[in-house]
Amino acid sequence: MHTQTVLRYFFIIVAAVFAFFPIYWVGITSLLTTHSAADVVPHFWPDWEWSNYSRAWDLAPWLQFFLNSIFVATCTVALSVLTSLLAGYAFGTMKFPGRTILFLLALGLIMIPGEATLIPSYLIVSNLGWIDTYQVQIIPYAVSISGIFLIRQFFLSLPPSLWEAAQLDGCSRFGFLWRIAAL
Repeated sequence: MHTQTVLRYFFIIVAAVFAFFPIYWVGITSLLTTHSAADVVPHFWPDWEWSNYSRAWDLAPWLQFFLNSIFVATCTVALSVLTSLLAGYAFGTMKFPGRTILFLLALGLIMIPGEATLIPSYLIVSNLGWIDTYQVQIIPYAVSISGIFLIRQFFLSLPPSLWEAAQLDGCSRFGFLWRIAAL
């Protein structure tokens, strides 16, 4: 083998060790006894305490946590797709006063860091009584400015003659979105 190939494989192996070491460390630490895990000296070989997994499973309702995550993710994605589709369709195909200004204001929201809105968002959520509820995990993320932008760009790429032909066939705006544009 060439020296260049050997060096390439050496660097790939070193990179793989660095990449997989955290996974190895988590696995080793999860199999240590409580006493060994608290040691100052690191252990590179586990104590094979397999009961750690059953104890961790019994400490919390993991199935409920999983189902909550599925529910929140499903609702958030569904609402985000719906709001992005409707807003992107309105910004991309409909002519109304202030359309460009509203769209630019919406795009401007992307530039505001989340940290700047953390306290006001908490105060709003607290005043609504949404602390420890599903709404607080779903509603604030129900609108995606990036999604609106991408869908608007798609609708801008559609030829106007498509809408005109749909109008001649008696199609409404929503009918055009549902039957023609969104497919």
